[in-house]
Amino acid sequence: MIYVIAGPTCSFKNYIVFEISKKKDIHIINCDPFQTFREIPLITNQPTPKELAHTNTYLYGDRSIKESQVLNVFTFQQEVRNLIDKLLVQKKHIFLVGGSGLYLNSIIKDYKFHFERKINTNNVSEDRYLGMFDDLKKNNLEQKLSFNNRKQNIFLWEKMQNQCKTETNKDKDYYETQIFFCDIEKSFHKKMIMLRTSEMIKQGLIEEIRNNAHDIVNNNLSKIIGVKPCLDFIKESITFDEMSEIISLKTIQLVKKQKTWFKKHLKNPQNLFFENNNSKELVSNKLTNTLLNI
Repeated sequence: MIYVIAGPTCSFKNYIVFEISKKKDIHIINCDPFQTFREIPLITNQPTPKELAHTNTYLYGDRSIKESQVLNVFTFQQEVRNLIDKLLVQKKHIFLVGGSGLYLNSIIKDYKFHFERKINTNNVSEDRYLGMFDDLKKNNLEQKLSFNNRKQNIFLWEKMQNQCKTETNKDKDYYETQIFFCDIEKSFHKKMIMLRTSEMIKQGLIEEIRNNAHDIVNNNLSKIIGVKPCLDFIKESITFDEMSEIISLKTIQLVKKQKTWFKKHLKNPQNLFFENNNSKELVSNKLTNTLLNI
């Protein structure tokens, strides 16, 4: 059995799972790909070093944004599944945690990716690469492109040419799971998001983005909520107050989309509902006591 702690941004997922880890020997696997980058813990809301220190955790801050690499659903799925399979053999208690619904579902559901890589990146001439990059720009892909991210762009070009095939059965379970969904009362959730924005800024969010701006842009990480307002503030395009307000607003909008996605795609989860700050401990204790006998 694999236990899944799912939910939108800022919904106490990490709090819940790390509280459980204080009373039970569990293995926690991060399923948010952005939280794998060690240089940007604040903007991606990674667990604190103190939380990670005495727990069996995986894929939190384990890669660098300074390394050119392809990070997509397929590569992340393979990495997490390989890890899960090893832990299952050892009969460990596994908890998957994350707010990225597509990435999470690709792990626990029967998503199959068949990538027929016909192009050796090292053999692509500069002229041919220029042509590929122009094709990508002409097709108005949703994600932002960086010319320097050569491997990723060639991968995207191959996919656009239908040389990468994807098959999936979204209704079929790949693992036996028990899913818990963290949900928060709307006004309380909004308050927590605004508080988190303020705390991130106090802890050094602007410097984190400033120090890693080049690598963030090159690795197509500007889409992380909060990055663009910080970059705009650093360039003096907006004020400090405007930056803070935009980060909170964009996060609230993201939460609405995430909730809609989870309600559509999660089948029969057990709801963990938080009405206020006091309910954190109550919900956590109830769930921990339920799971102590696993």
